[in-house]
Amino acid sequence: MVEPEVLTADEAAAALRVTYRAVLGLIHRGELPARKLGRGYRIRRAALDVALTPQAPLGGPLSREVVTR
Repeated sequence: MVEPEVLTADEAAAALRVTYRAVLGLIHRGELPARKLGRGYRIRRAALDVALTPQAPLGGPLSREVVTR
């Protein structure tokens, strides 16, 4: 099955294994780019991939790198 390129906030939450409210928080803080359509948000799957990379210049908890010595 082909995964959709654009996700709802609920689908993004499931993909990230966080709550719907956590996804809304990321969106409102500007850490996850999204578009408001009607009453809901749409998020590109690529934006989730970027948010999960340690090098992501998002400044939020998803982009922090853990440095061990």
